[in-house]
Order: sequence, then C-alpha cells, then structure tokens
Amino acid sequence: MSETAIPQQVGRYRVEGILGEGAMAVVYAGFDPGIERKVAIKCLHREIAADPAYRRRFLVEARAAGHLTHPHIVTIFDVGETDDGRSYIAMERLSGETLASAVSREGFPSLPVIIDLVGQLAAALDYAHARGILHHDVKPENIMLADGWSYAKISDFGIAERRGSPRDAGGMPAEIGGTPAYMALERLRGERSDARSDLFSLGVVLYWLLTGKLPWPDIGNVQQLVRKRLRSPRPPIRPRDPATPSILISIVRTLLAPTAESRYQRGAEVIDDLRLAAREY
Repeated sequence: MSETAIPQQVGRYRVEGILGEGAMAVVYAGFDPGIERKVAIKCLHREIAADPAYRRRFLVEARAAGHLTHPHIVTIFDVGETDDGRSYIAMERLSGETLASAVSREGFPSLPVIIDLVGQLAAALDYAHARGILHHDVKPENIMLADGWSYAKISDFGIAERRGSPRDAGGMPAEIGGTPAYMALERLRGERSDARSDLFSLGVVLYWLLTGKLPWPDIGNVQQLVRKRLRSPRPPIRPRDPATPSILISIVRTLLAPTAESRYQRGAEVIDDLRLAAREY
C-alpha cells in the first residue's frame, strides 16, 4: 500500500517529505508554521481510514497516548483528521534512527548499552502502564535512538490501548494490532491483554539484542505461529557474547514466560533486575 502523491499539507502542518511508510500509515516529515517546529506526521492510509470504527478508535487512543509525557516516549503534539477523512498524529520529529536501522547499519551494541537501553524502555512502559496505556507493538522499528546508542524513545503509540477500553470480543486482528513475532501468546489468540503483554514484547527485543535472532520468527501465519509457540514455549537462549551475565538470561526467560502470571508484573521489576545485571557484568 503506497502513497502515490505527497500532500502539501496535513491539517495545519506543512509536509516536507516522507520519513517512512507501513501497512497502516505513512509518516511525513512536517513543519508546524505556528510555532516553527519540526514534526513527524503519521497519517492513516485511505483504505484503513475508510473503516469508521478503526478510525474512531485510532483517534480516541491516540488522544489518550497524547497525555503521556516521559523522557523515553516520543511526544504526541496533536491528533486530528484531514478534510478527506484521514486520521493523523503529529509528534516530535527526532534526528536519530530506529533501533532496527542502527543495528542493521552498525551491528549489535555491547552488553552495557543493551542493559541501559532496555532499562530506559522498561521505565517508559512502566510509566505508560501506570496511566492505563498499553502500547501493543513494542519492537525495534518502534524504538528511536535520539542520541546515538545512549538514549532511546518508544514511538508509535498509534495502536495503543487504554486499559479497560472496549474492544471486539476477538481482539484486533494481528495485522492491525501488532507484529506477530513480538506478540505474547494471549494477544495472538485475540484474548484480552495487559501490561505483561507489552513486557513480553520487550523480552523479544532483549532476546534479539542478545542473540541476534528472534525467539519465534514470524512465519506469516498467525495460527501456525500459535501452534509453533505452544510446541516450543521456552526458546533456547544462546547469547552472542559469552560474558553475558546469567541474571540477564534469567530476565529474558521471565519476560518471555508463556503465561502472563509467570512474567514480570511491572516494568519497575525489570529495571531492578537489570541493575543487578549491570553490577554482575
């Protein structure tokens, strides 16, 4: 799904180019002339925006996420709709790159950097969860590095959900509600999820950073992925670095526990154990 023409304007924002594009939306480089500030504008594709229920939920949840103010969460400035009914989010535009892009270009970072980055992400999620906001799509493509390897921000709360908000009984489809390779089993099944599902996704990110692989690669079919996960609920952890502290491997195992009850219950608990890992290293 590709945008054939770049609009000159989205809402009050001047469009300067395209930053990226996915199945759901295109992200434009924009400029707010009112306060002379660079922004990134995430605008739903017309086909997605044509669904009134999804467009309404997108706006409601994006507005809720707009109340999050945390140093490790990309700030949302504005939410609205274009004249032709396309929903958009205007957010801070960072000069860095995604974690996925940085790893692709430079390779995986050192263990101290990994521990520090994951701690920042856990703090951001703990903050959002305490305010009733779930992210639902934590993955390297949605993690921005704002200052080299030293500073991370979680982006794309566009499919975020307020805890307790109404949903269809079967949950959102996986192709809209998240990325299957990073999703907890309860989410793949369409069951109601909570903060521990986001922490599972964080565990997949940590597993990837430590091993260079995904614990359960995305095979393109959600039902097949569910069956594979049921057959192999605890993937082997073989770190790239032989000096990886045993407690860091234990953190991954707890984050990736098959049931939510067996995982960390809060991001703050992850941070406590990461501090122990940093001291052990």
